Amino acid sequence: MPAPERMYQIDRRGEVDVVSFRRSIFDAESIEAMRRELRALIDRTPQPRLVLDCAQLKQMSSLFLGAVMELSLKLRGNTKSHRLRVCAMSPQVRDVFDVMRLSDAVEIHADLATALTSFEARG
Repeated sequence: MPAPERMYQIDRRGEVDVVSFRRSIFDAESIEAMRRELRALIDRTPQPRLVLDCAQLKQMSSLFLGAVMELSLKLRGNTKSHRLRVCAMSPQVRDVFDVMRLSDAVEIHADLATALTSFEARG
């Protein structure tokens, strides 16, 4: 039996890890696996910087939203610096972020290039 396709890919771009989703993720097992992998990535990186590229997400589950919030809190630590960026959201996904007030917890950018550049501008 072939291994299940990963629903996201992690690429290193300079000092930033970019998580690109291949499609919407709804099942709890996949979200928990992603959460564990990204927590481990944050823990082993001295100054973690993370971009979630949501270009392929059309919808998201409440579990996914919880994982994003957890990552944001973990990356903030004791600083007021946002080290999590979210980019390329569809209008539907952006509406969910706004309603859930997640747009107050993470920096949102129109596209990946802008999200990456924002780290250079603010660190």
